[in-house]
Amino acid sequence: MKKHGSASQTGRTAVYNAWVNMKQRCLNPKHPSYPDYGQRGIAVCDRWIESFSAFASDMGPKPAGASLERRENDKGYSPDNCYWATREQQQSNRRANVLLMLDGRTQTLKRWAKELGISHITLRARIVDLGWPIEKALTTPADKKMDGSAGRARAKEARSIDEVLT
Repeated sequence: MKKHGSASQTGRTAVYNAWVNMKQRCLNPKHPSYPDYGQRGIAVCDRWIESFSAFASDMGPKPAGASLERRENDKGYSPDNCYWATREQQQSNRRANVLLMLDGRTQTLKRWAKELGISHITLRARIVDLGWPIEKALTTPADKKMDGSAGRARAKEARSIDEVLT
């Protein structure tokens, strides 16, 4: 018997499982992810706490390989802050990501590297190891010979990118 639409072998749909897991992370202090969600003040809107049907209606079907994501990491789960995200989108929206800004555009270090056609290791090395300003690191074209050595270059005292950017 299917309770929530196209059920898996366990009798629960992927959308239902996402709803249950979201609530557990935010509401259950015994859940392993509670410190990163509920304890941080990440809440679930009343509409979704009360009703799986409302959640399913607002979110729609879960695409294969997607997971529930919040647009703004420090805000809760609600229709205006949630969407089904690909793995790449999920990775771009983590608290630990390094965000770089140039000309009013803010992106993760990895996204800038992809856009510029250089490795994220090279971009990080330009900023951390070589001490380049963000603008120079993001506007200097890739040079295979230089970037290879820059990617391997290491400062005598290792510094994190957070130390450089603050």
